[in-house]
Amino acid sequence: MERFYNKLSDVCGRTPRNDALILLGDFKAKIGKERSYKRVAGRHTLHDITSENGEKLVQLATAHNLEISSTKFQHSRIRKGTWKAPGQDK
Repeated sequence: MERFYNKLSDVCGRTPRNDALILLGDFKAKIGKERSYKRVAGRHTLHDITSENGEKLVQLATAHNLEISSTKFQHSRIRKGTWKAPGQDK
């Protein structure tokens, strides 16, 4: 996972400052409600505590002046999570 974020950070770093940079994907990241992430993450999140992948995403967003937009806008609770099959633990 570390290698993925390092490569992604390199690509973000090569993007000209005047260009719009939008990252889309399933980062398997849970973004919590910690106040320290307020600059890049909003308060509309499903989780209370940020996962390890979430911390990496927050670090990437902080380093490249990005925002985690999925947490910035209010959605109904059912639209904030990903569906899992019954009995699926991860």
